[in-house]
Amino acid sequence: AMGMLNAEERFAWPALSPAMFNVMAVLWGTGLWALGLPLEHVVLGWALGTLLGGLAQLLVQLPALRGLGWRFHPEWAPHDPGLRRIARLMAPATVGLGAVQVNIFVNSIFASHDPGAVSWLDYAFRLLYLPTGLFGVAIGTIAMSGLARKAAEGDMEGLRTTLSQSLQLLAYLTLPATVGIMVLRVPVVRLLYERGRFSPADTEAAATALFLYAFGLLGYTAVKVLAPAFYALDQPRGPLLASGLAVATNLVIVGLLYSRLGFRAVALGTAAASLLNAALLAILFERRVGGLLGRGLFRSTVPMGAAAAVMGGVVWWTAGALEGVLGAGGLGANLATGLLPVVLGVGVYGVLTRWMGVGEAEVLWALARERLER
Repeated sequence: AMGMLNAEERFAWPALSPAMFNVMAVLWGTGLWALGLPLEHVVLGWALGTLLGGLAQLLVQLPALRGLGWRFHPEWAPHDPGLRRIARLMAPATVGLGAVQVNIFVNSIFASHDPGAVSWLDYAFRLLYLPTGLFGVAIGTIAMSGLARKAAEGDMEGLRTTLSQSLQLLAYLTLPATVGIMVLRVPVVRLLYERGRFSPADTEAAATALFLYAFGLLGYTAVKVLAPAFYALDQPRGPLLASGLAVATNLVIVGLLYSRLGFRAVALGTAAASLLNAALLAILFERRVGGLLGRGLFRSTVPMGAAAAVMGGVVWWTAGALEGVLGAGGLGANLATGLLPVVLGVGVYGVLTRWMGVGEAEVLWALARERLER
């Protein structure tokens, strides 16, 4: 359903549908807990809530699909050329995703040797889902329809331009997010997790993992944009090769460094693998299609990086000053030290990049002004 709507450039409902999954699952789980059922029954009930959440995610998109003229009717056509093309593209992608799951499985085996390490790594990586989803998945989803259309038309120049612009916008959004996560790792983890059995020591450990994971954030998000370009070109082996080499790199790093770094080696290996994955995809695209790396792609990131560094200094000083005044205990103090610096950082980065003449800042500023005028 999401794919059909995205292909018709209807992005609002597909973007909203995962939130419906979360809302249904959370409400269902909360209701079970409020009924006072035994813990084992609540856990089984959560599994049913997941099923209901998936159903809600589908149903919320059906009215938009019907508005486009879609009607469901069963049809058995295994020799349909479109279906066969999907299967051909899907096989390498499935193998690549399987390799990633093997990677996660092996990482968990290593981390399980340290008490609490599996949880620290899991909680830390969950925090990367937010920028990855907001930036990487969102931009990749929107870019996919444009990339597929340009590829179908044989417009290689348009495809290069679309991909380059998407990567530049991604860098503009991801670089400050990376710096912000690194600087505010402790206040954010403390705000979200430190309660109940999650102690200050757990906060420090999860924040350390988050700091190391953040090195790979640009890689995580860039893959969401680069891989669809290969699928649009009917070249699924590129992402498969890059994914396989990245997984192997992660396993080598973890295997060599775990005895000295412990769970930190897992976060470091994952980050390095994601950067390698994105770099390999960019190199493969340059070799097979060309015209990507010579479009000022790296030159435009210099002012973005400088603005993000200044923003990081401002955010670090602000968080420290707030903690010095309010302390680190209590929800109010944690909200202030964890959220106010984020708001300030967004403003500082936006003003600096607009003052530096960064094109993406001008575009976003114009969009914001247009919305405010409406």
